[in-house]
Amino acid sequence: HLNSNSIGNAGASALAEVLNTNTTLTHLALDGNDIDNIDSFGLVFATNTTLKILGVGNNEIGDISAISFFESLKTNQSLIELRINNNRFGEIGLIQLTLMLGTNNTLKTLDLRNSKINNTGIELIANALKTNTGLEKINLEWNIFDEYLPLKSAFEYNTTILEKPCYIDDKGINTYITQACKKNEKMYMGTYFTRLNYYNMPDLLKKALITTLLFGMIKHDNMVQCILPMRVWIIIFQFWTRKDWS
Repeated sequence: HLNSNSIGNAGASALAEVLNTNTTLTHLALDGNDIDNIDSFGLVFATNTTLKILGVGNNEIGDISAISFFESLKTNQSLIELRINNNRFGEIGLIQLTLMLGTNNTLKTLDLRNSKINNTGIELIANALKTNTGLEKINLEWNIFDEYLPLKSAFEYNTTILEKPCYIDDKGINTYITQACKKNEKMYMGTYFTRLNYYNMPDLLKKALITTLLFGMIKHDNMVQCILPMRVWIIIFQFWTRKDWS
C-alpha cells in the first residue's frame, strides 16, 4: 500500500516499469498520490499477468490518460479489482470505460464513487452492464445522476452482479431500483444511505422506508446483505417500537 505518498507521475511511471517484469506483486494501492497520467500502466497490462488489484482513486486522472488506460484493459485477463473513484475524467473517459466493459469480463469489482457521473454517464454505464458478464460489484455512490431507469433496465438483463447499487436518497426509496433488485433473486442487495436525511422525512415515508427494508430481509432471507451503519439500525428500532405505529 502506497496511498497518500505524493508519488506523482514520475513515481507511478517508475513503479509501472518495475511491474513489466515483476511476477509476484498482486495488489498495488496508489490512491491519493497526485497522479494525472497513468499511460505507463497500459504497457503493464500487456505483459504483467499477476497484478490482481489496482487502486488509483483520489488522483487527478483526466480524459486523455483515462482513454489509453481503459483501452489497455480491454483484453486484460488478470486484473479483478479496480478503484478509480474520484478522478477528473469526464464523459469522454467514461465512454472508453464502457467500451472496455463491453469486452473485459475478467474485472469483478469496479469503484466509481464520486466520479461526477451524470444522467448521460449512467446511461452509458447501464448499456455496458447489459452485456457485461464479469462484474460482480460496481460502486456508484456519491455521483450526480438522478435518473435510475437505465439502471433498472440494465439489472433486468445482467445476472452476474451480486451486489447492486440500490440507493436510498433524501427523496425516499427509489422505486425503479428496488423493484429491479427484488426481481433478481440471485443478487445480494447492497442498501446504501446516500444523502439521507431521516429526521426530516415525513412519518409516512419513514414507515415506507422501514417496511421496505424489513420486507426485503424477510423475503430474501440470507440472499440480502444490508449495509447499514449501527446508528441507522438504532433509529429503525426506535421508530419500529413507537406506540403510535399503525
